[in-house]
Amino acid sequence: MLAFMIFIIAVTVEILYRMLGRGEITIVTSLVNWITFIVFLVCWFMVKHVLWVTFAVAPLLTMFTFYYFTYVDFGRTGGDIYLNLCIGISLVYVILMTFNEQWVVTTAIFAPCIIIHLQETGVEYFEEPTFDVMFRAAFAIVIYGTMAYKTEINTKNSFTGKDAGDKAFNRWLKIFETFPEGIALIRSNYILYANSSLKQLLELETLEDDPFNEIL
Repeated sequence: MLAFMIFIIAVTVEILYRMLGRGEITIVTSLVNWITFIVFLVCWFMVKHVLWVTFAVAPLLTMFTFYYFTYVDFGRTGGDIYLNLCIGISLVYVILMTFNEQWVVTTAIFAPCIIIHLQETGVEYFEEPTFDVMFRAAFAIVIYGTMAYKTEINTKNSFTGKDAGDKAFNRWLKIFETFPEGIALIRSNYILYANSSLKQLLELETLEDDPFNEIL
């Protein structure tokens, strides 16, 4: 799915800028688009066999996003830079909330990206002191790292809670097997579970006794 989206972006950019002449596009941008598409296509083929491939999704998308709003769509006025930064950071956090798997890896990629962007805008364009820009970058990295950590913990806790519920359900089924009373779990006229005591009480020992014994 992600590879297909990157492919659409790459093709759209080539058509708009190269074929229709709506603007200028560098060879580097074209290479970034197609290399990113190939990388995600390879990840799509590998994800069924190599689990760690999923760890690279959020960092790759983060770098791709930063490249666009730092170099491709970089405005030359204060208003353009401000709007691009708002949109870019919002998109980066959406990527974080959706695809984050390893907060350390994701934060490690975000750190140089935000430093380069603030260096490009703050130091070189607005001529801000380097120390002030780096201090703001450090603050942004801490906030991002905290969000990445909390997102990963909450995601893992949700899966852990689901797994714990499944284990509790299976534990109760084992307990039901020890009851001398017949117990069955039925939903929408469908028997989900029946313990062995119920079969004995209904004298359903073999398929010849009752054709519905197999269902039980």
